[in-house]
Amino acid sequence: MNLFKETGFSRNCLPAVLKKQLMVNPLMKHYPDNPHTRYKEWNWCKDEFVPPLSAKQISLYIRKPEKYRQALLKNLKLYIKFCLELKKQVFRIRKLPESSQLAALLVILFLFQSAMDHHYYHYDYPLDLENYSKSPLGWHYLRIKKIVTDMVVKIEFENPQQWITEKALYLLSKKGAEVIQEFEPYLAKQVRKDLKDSYGAIMIYIKVQQEEEKLFYGKNKKGPIFITGCILWDALNKLISKTKGYYKNKRKLIKILAGDPIYGTRKIIVDMEKLFSDQITEMVKTELNNW
Repeated sequence: MNLFKETGFSRNCLPAVLKKQLMVNPLMKHYPDNPHTRYKEWNWCKDEFVPPLSAKQISLYIRKPEKYRQALLKNLKLYIKFCLELKKQVFRIRKLPESSQLAALLVILFLFQSAMDHHYYHYDYPLDLENYSKSPLGWHYLRIKKIVTDMVVKIEFENPQQWITEKALYLLSKKGAEVIQEFEPYLAKQVRKDLKDSYGAIMIYIKVQQEEEKLFYGKNKKGPIFITGCILWDALNKLISKTKGYYKNKRKLIKILAGDPIYGTRKIIVDMEKLFSDQITEMVKTELNNW
């Protein structure tokens, strides 16, 4: 069964760049050993489902942070293109029978999330891991922190731990240039170069975080990703509220829909077989196998 036969939506019908480069995983792989970021509300629904950077990527992005920036922006723009395709389908599937419409919405929800994992979170998530040596940002930040810590013995101070923390944090901001200038008399030539290199890398990571935020939300929160997510979530809410017979636990589903959409999207996908009838889940699985 092809849910989208009438609406003309399939991988083969996507624009050439999406058809070639789009990455989605029908299995929604879980990575429970991924390190958690400081944002506790996203530890399960985001951190644990992000496909981690490969060893080759980590090495490249540590050595050449501009490559990281380019990869993130390229993939985010690709994801935006895909969101525009998904948004069209949310409106086009309204003419389908209820069961097909519900299954199609769930397929779109899955594709929206899986593509986000591979083309956005894959690059964005490591930028929140400043204390993790296997993230490019973390590698440079920890090197800076070590340099600062080693300097404690060379400079007089009253509270060493506070001094270390403050100086290291300054090097995660534009104040870092002043700090480096202050440190230079105490540093060997190679250490000075390491400090400047890592500070320069961190400035690139910070720059791309600002750039990606503008792309993600758009002006006045009207960017394609944000709008597509809102339209999709609203359509799912409305369809589920007015239909019967397609659910195993509609009460729990409605409770999920009343909560945070970022958490709720992941929860619905992961628990799909517990929430929806076998008929609906089989329709979704069959369609996802085509992707």
